[in-house]
Amino acid sequence: MKSGNLEIGHADTGGAFANSNNDWLTADVSGSFTNTLVNDAFMRVADNGFAYIFQDNNIHKIDGNTSGGAAGTVTANVVQFPPYFQITDAVDNQGRIYAAVRQDKSPSSITITLSSAPIGVYIWDRRTTVINMQNYIAIPGIREIKKIYVSPQGTIRAITINSETIVEIRELQGYSFNVIKTIGRRAYPSYNDSVNVHGLFTTWVSVDGIVYSHGRLSENDPESIYKIGSLSGTSHGLSFVGNVGTSPFKFALHVSDILSGTYRFYKWSPNAKEDGTGLANAGNVYSLVKYLPQMSNINYIDIYCNPKGSGSGTIATVKPYFNQSATAWASKAVTLDETGRGYVRIEVNKPYVNAVQLEIEFSTTVNLSGLTDFAPSFAIVDYSVTNTKG
Repeated sequence: MKSGNLEIGHADTGGAFANSNNDWLTADVSGSFTNTLVNDAFMRVADNGFAYIFQDNNIHKIDGNTSGGAAGTVTANVVQFPPYFQITDAVDNQGRIYAAVRQDKSPSSITITLSSAPIGVYIWDRRTTVINMQNYIAIPGIREIKKIYVSPQGTIRAITINSETIVEIRELQGYSFNVIKTIGRRAYPSYNDSVNVHGLFTTWVSVDGIVYSHGRLSENDPESIYKIGSLSGTSHGLSFVGNVGTSPFKFALHVSDILSGTYRFYKWSPNAKEDGTGLANAGNVYSLVKYLPQMSNINYIDIYCNPKGSGSGTIATVKPYFNQSATAWASKAVTLDETGRGYVRIEVNKPYVNAVQLEIEFSTTVNLSGLTDFAPSFAIVDYSVTNTKG
């Protein structure tokens, strides 16, 4: 924001921001215009070669191709929602833009609280300039859309907060956004751009500092939610996925963070050391807590994994936690010989259990490869229900 207006500039990043232009949108671009910015604005690049600016209830179009002239061309207000709507996020997919919109006020300008504001997704074909509410999908029972994105499977999904403040992942199925995964409170991304889709996973930095990843290790596995790390600090910002070190096979999250008022920018990799060299799976991973009927007897736990490799050395340690205890019930060393059958069994035979959580501590002395990676995908808990009351 500059002088109350949305402003977009540009600079040469190769020369310490030399040749910068701080008022490109309002002065230099062909079609430049002034505006009054109220909420956060953002940009999205579409598959038609144009970029779009989403500002409050307006969508503006940028032509940065050679046809746009030396400084580019901007077309203001190609689409305008009623002034009591706000566009909070958007994603482009297969010739359409899916825009998350929230109605902050009624037509008579009576303020609507965030917990009761009508919220939904508008599907725009990038051609029409008149809003048609037949293209609007309302999502009842939610108070906010934190992110709308294209999943690894090519479907439209949204991370939402429902009316009970529980974070959910919803997917567009037909003409409604249905819940496909419930996570918990405060598990939503800090910012729209702290969500990344990579491979078979969608990963984000949550507002509580935990790094969540939703997806599956292979096409044949079910999708699950993984906690793959956490960050310290009072505020967590943008992130993006890129290679770590010189290897094209290990990915890292590049995260901006604030700790004690100091801005930091660093890379964090769950699958390699910070310098990108050699060793596998540094760090520990926790599953979400799963609840059982009160009070159950756990017979055993099977953890399904990569069925490759052989050897007697420890490649990971599995620790079960019961009834949300902070102390692990046991510690199970996993060897490659055990993983050869495709799963590792932990004999338990413990009564009076109503909650289960697993921790996996990966070995930092075993090189990561297709033959030695543990790669756990999901666990099955075999239990018997008893009549004991909690």
